[in-house]
Amino acid sequence: MKHQTSTAYPRFHCPFARTYRFYHDLHTALIQKKGATAAAFNRAVYERLKPCGSYIIIDHAAAVGAGTRDAQSLHRIEPAFVRKEVEAAGFVLDAKSTIRANKADPHSIKVFDPSIKGETDRFAFSVRSRDRNSRLSSAIAVRRGEVFCP
Repeated sequence: MKHQTSTAYPRFHCPFARTYRFYHDLHTALIQKKGATAAAFNRAVYERLKPCGSYIIIDHAAAVGAGTRDAQSLHRIEPAFVRKEVEAAGFVLDAKSTIRANKADPHSIKVFDPSIKGETDRFAFSVRSRDRNSRLSSAIAVRRGEVFCP
């Protein structure tokens, strides 16, 4: 199956999109072999969000400076690298969380290793598009079954 460009997919205009422990896979041989790239994926997410939509990314953290080096082998990615990629697609950081951070994680072992499985150092970003100027734009409210920005 030939990879389609992001403009070939229908526009759903979702209120939010989320990747959970998957973003690093955009930098693995399997995904790249199919012709997909993180840049195209991020662009597709950007195009499909409603005007006040949020894009949430949660993944296993790699060591500072690792970039995507450990995506294939350890299933980890450097948070700063992810932020750089999503910002290149037009998003800006709205919020970040360290609630699943684990300073004891050595960042040098596979996330499936029994000594760290389920307890890896994880990061979470919430980003929004640059053209939404209000800090409140990421807050989504529901009124009569419709999503709108306050």
